[in-house]
Order: sequence, then structure tokens, then C-alpha cells
Amino acid sequence: MQTNQDPFMGSSHKIRLVTQLWLWVIGIVVVGSFIVVGSVGRGPRTNLMTKPNGAKISEPEIQRKEKITLSVEDPRPVAKAIVMLEAKYGWIITYEDPRYINASDLSDVTEEVRKDLAKFRPGKAPRVLIPKGGTLTFDYDVVVDTNRPSDQMLVLQR
Repeated sequence: MQTNQDPFMGSSHKIRLVTQLWLWVIGIVVVGSFIVVGSVGRGPRTNLMTKPNGAKISEPEIQRKEKITLSVEDPRPVAKAIVMLEAKYGWIITYEDPRYINASDLSDVTEEVRKDLAKFRPGKAPRVLIPKGGTLTFDYDVVVDTNRPSDQMLVLQR
């Protein structure tokens, strides 16, 4: 006698697993919406400590900021700027160079960097190509008291 049931799982067991999965998904969505709703409408945190004269501080403290200019001139200016930000602030920033498709994006530095040109016939040495690069300059704010950027994501986007 043959049956049309899956040999590994009965149909009622499959229905039970699908139902349990949907209950988990619904539970995650409901809990997530409570978390989001609970955080909506909260303004900036205020400092409710007292000042030396006894007055309560109810407004957020104003942070003094100063503008920093980062300027880099390099064959790979974005990569160089990232190295500088990592060294200065201890950040870990991932970056990938774009593909250089056009010859106009590259500089041939073979003559300046190869030390074995005498081994090759003129013009036959393997070429050394680097990005042409350029200058990258942008400004960002740092908090004077901490000497740290006021908005790390804004610095990275710039």
C-alpha cells in the first residue's frame, strides 16, 4: 500500500511548523513596533543636574564646536583621507577603490619607479599604472571639549 505523504514529514506536522514560524514573525514585528513607538517623540536628552548656583539645567547643554578642514592630495585621495581619520580618531573604516576603466583615470609611472628598465628593450618593460588622483577637501565639526567629531556619520559621508 502506497501513501502520497512525504516520507520525512507528515502534512499536519508541516502545518504546525508553518504556523509556529508565522507566530514568531508576528511576535517579532509586534515587539519591534513597540520598541519603535516607545522611542518616537523623545526629544534630545536633557541634563537635569543642578548648576553651582542651585538652578536646574533643563535645556540641553550647548556644545562648543570648531570647524576642521581635512585636505588631501594623493593618487588615492579618499583612501588617504580614511587613513588619516582612522589614525586621528581610532575608527575602523572599510573602503574599496573604484574600478579604473578609462585610461584618462591612470598615470604611467613606469619610468619613475622601475629599477630594472635596462633588462627590457625600450618600451617593452611591464607598465606601472596608478590612479591619477587629485585633491579632496572637506570640513567637519568637532566638539571643543572632547576634540571628537560631533557627527561621525556626517564626516564619513563627506
